[in-house]
Amino acid sequence: MPSKSKRVLIECSGNKRAYFEEKVFGEHWENGAMSEGVWKGVPLKTLLELTGIKTGVAEVLFSGRDSGIKNRQYIPYERSLPIAKALHPEVMIAYEYNGKPLSHKQGFPFRLIVPRWYGMASVKWLNEIILVKDNSPCFLKLVSFPLPSVLLLFFSSLLLELPLFSFLVWYGQ
Repeated sequence: MPSKSKRVLIECSGNKRAYFEEKVFGEHWENGAMSEGVWKGVPLKTLLELTGIKTGVAEVLFSGRDSGIKNRQYIPYERSLPIAKALHPEVMIAYEYNGKPLSHKQGFPFRLIVPRWYGMASVKWLNEIILVKDNSPCFLKLVSFPLPSVLLLFFSSLLLELPLFSFLVWYGQ
């Protein structure tokens, strides 16, 4: 199966959440909830094309083995991508990070990597991939970011893609 490597910056959407005036659900990170490295894996597009994509598929739902509890309710970790994004050649199912097999903290054995989207889209401990015809009912979309589906589709790039907070400039040799 073909593999590829790509240097990717992953930033948690909760980075700097500790500074919010109104406290919200989730980890209250201060600064530094981000990392950069070289991920290696199989392009998701390759896997999806091997299984066959039926007409009408709108999203791809990814389930990880982690979960949480909110209001005494068990919440499995799920995240979806629009089919067009899932088929982007940079999106991959990774099994290596910086030349080594993924560690448990990095999402062993497999992790979805979605460059230029917040870290919550790069699902760790990948357990299941499901193609869905309609918008998926995953918790992160319906409860954490509740918007009417028309608005969610219209503003998806504004809400989900990683904005540029800063950039690095190398001085010297």
